[in-house]
Amino acid sequence: MEPVRGGKLAVLPEKAEKLLKTAHPDWSMAAWAMRFVQSLPNVLVVLSGMSNMEQIEDNVKTFSSDKPGLSDEDKALLDKACEMFRAYIHVPCTGCRYCTAECPQQINIPEFISVYNKFKVNGTWGIKSDLENIVTEGKPADCLQCGACMKHCPQSIQIPDLMGNVVDMVNSL
Repeated sequence: MEPVRGGKLAVLPEKAEKLLKTAHPDWSMAAWAMRFVQSLPNVLVVLSGMSNMEQIEDNVKTFSSDKPGLSDEDKALLDKACEMFRAYIHVPCTGCRYCTAECPQQINIPEFISVYNKFKVNGTWGIKSDLENIVTEGKPADCLQCGACMKHCPQSIQIPDLMGNVVDMVNSL
């Protein structure tokens, strides 16, 4: 389930995507994720959420392949791309928004996490305008540290602590 991690694996950092495209230019990044899951032992079914016709067509093409899964060479290449990808993701939020359901301060947690990840990779460049563009009632500084968000986070992200880090980031700008 969630082989494309809520869509996060459908678009990789440029270097990682270029690396994978050199091996299989006709595969999408989502196809790489699907093929990886197909390669795992004991996986009988792969569940993928799709939101448009292009994604449906890509999945049908991927799963209709004569050679599902990945070769050993493909796996090694994917490992390198994963290392590149991990360098860009400080907090593994998929943007599912489950955390916002019970936030008493109505903080747009996934958007602030996205900006925080960008900050961790690129520093302050563009961060102020990114923060200004977030539509939200509450700000990270409004976080009550109540943990209501934590009950819903599938990635078990320590969101109250993270909101403190986001406040520090904002104060450093």
